[in-house]
Amino acid sequence: MKVNFLSQLGKQLTVTRVIFFGLLVFLSGCQSTSSNQLSRVTTVGPSISGPSNASLKGTSEKPYSYDGRVFMDVAIPVFDPGFPLTKNGQIDDEEMVEQDIWPQVRRLEANRFAIETKKIPSKN
Repeated sequence: MKVNFLSQLGKQLTVTRVIFFGLLVFLSGCQSTSSNQLSRVTTVGPSISGPSNASLKGTSEKPYSYDGRVFMDVAIPVFDPGFPLTKNGQIDDEEMVEQDIWPQVRRLEANRFAIETKKIPSKN
């Protein structure tokens, strides 16, 4: 009987604590603001010299001049020369001879086309 009474008392204390802290959190979130204070707020954000009637940062307009000659630097990878490959992924030399492919020319073309793709035609 004594153990049962202590366990019930412990449960009641736990419930009381939960209710108390719940009310504490609920009431700490409440704030009263008069409608008069709300009507005085005209701007939002930090001011230059703290809380005063000074102008806010970022209100002055700064002109931006755009130089149209500036372009992004774009990286174009070297294109695939398109060599015929074996089942193992190795270059098939016999197929290259059969198709009359010159590997040096194919590599040069792959590099050159990547460079030409990167260039932007000039506006004259």
